[in-house]
Amino acid sequence: EDTLTIAGLRAFHERLLPATVRITDSGKEGQFRIDLADQTSADNTGTTLVTANGRRYKRVFTGPVTLAWFGVRPSDTDIGPKLQAAVDAADEVFIPDGTYTQLTTVRLRRTLIIRA
Repeated sequence: EDTLTIAGLRAFHERLLPATVRITDSGKEGQFRIDLADQTSADNTGTTLVTANGRRYKRVFTGPVTLAWFGVRPSDTDIGPKLQAAVDAADEVFIPDGTYTQLTTVRLRRTLIIRA
């Protein structure tokens, strides 16, 4: 298993890529597995990362996604777009303690679980 930053994985343009990678960015750490069948998912920083040659890596996890994986910080001027990415990526979202500013509307599903 290779160890990389998100920027390092995104910069990959090799034809032969590792099957799994461990991401080391603070607050976004985790294991990602290549999904050769997926050619369309957008890079959302939290659960899907896309390399320079268009290969998708998916986060290996159980339970809720956390907003930190998507780059949300209490100092952000608008967490709406990143919150929407988290909501679109999972059925359960964890919001860490903090005071956040949201200006952009976020569309929630009826079955979504939000934990704080």
